[in-house]
Amino acid sequence: MTAPPTRGKTTQQLNYIRPYPGFDSINEQITEFMSNYNGLQAALQKRIGTHSLVNVNYTWSKAMTNAFNDTSPAQNTYNLVAEYGPARYDRTNIFNANFVYDLPFYQTQSGLVGHVLGGWEVSGLVNSYSGLPYTVTGVLNDPAGQGVLDGNTAVSGRPDLVGNPNIASSTSGPIHNNNGKQLWYNTSAYAQVCPTVGGVTTCPTGARPGNSHPGSVRGPGLWRADLSLMKNIKFSDRINMQFRADSTNTFNHTNPDGISTSYTSSLFGKVTSYRDPRILQLALKLYF
Repeated sequence: MTAPPTRGKTTQQLNYIRPYPGFDSINEQITEFMSNYNGLQAALQKRIGTHSLVNVNYTWSKAMTNAFNDTSPAQNTYNLVAEYGPARYDRTNIFNANFVYDLPFYQTQSGLVGHVLGGWEVSGLVNSYSGLPYTVTGVLNDPAGQGVLDGNTAVSGRPDLVGNPNIASSTSGPIHNNNGKQLWYNTSAYAQVCPTVGGVTTCPTGARPGNSHPGSVRGPGLWRADLSLMKNIKFSDRINMQFRADSTNTFNHTNPDGISTSYTSSLFGKVTSYRDPRILQLALKLYF
């Protein structure tokens, strides 16, 4: 029996072990996946007088699946158990509160004092939630153990998990600052299945898909408060004016947004973008 033909000098042809000889990578979508969701939801509302109220909502939940998203195929379609992990939309904690408070004094706005001190209103919105799961990808692997790095496929290989990547999380913050980029999670918790030695990546005989599951990294969460101050001025029954000052992210809290999860990227593990800083705006409205 002759030796298998090669591509280049060292890469063996995968055609000898393909389920459909003569074809390269075949990508398909099938309805063979599952998901589950369990959650606790609580809400509280309190009305204060005629025009004021407070709403508070909290959700504690867990969403799990073996299909992280619709377009991310399994590393090994013969082992879907290895794909089980948090769903892409899974947030463990979600809290939000909003309020509107109409200051109760001088509501009729009679006289000069009434127009100056009456008609004030304050409102706000507070959001706080934990981060979404992220999947570390971008590694070269050789699931067939043939010494071939197959890149012509929709599958993105995952590395091995050798530690806890979530030493830095949405609750504890970044690990440290590296060249102006905050390192969000523990990148040393991952190891390449096919090692790179001297700039050359090779897969040893018997190589396999990485054992890290989808969604192994928890991304940044968010905490933000938006506040508004309004002054309602009555001129007559038909004509009113409102001056308002609005602020989003009033306390200018830093909220990391995007993080790099590509194992081979120079930004691996670092925060790549942030949500909006504090924004202020003034408005004047005339109602007639």
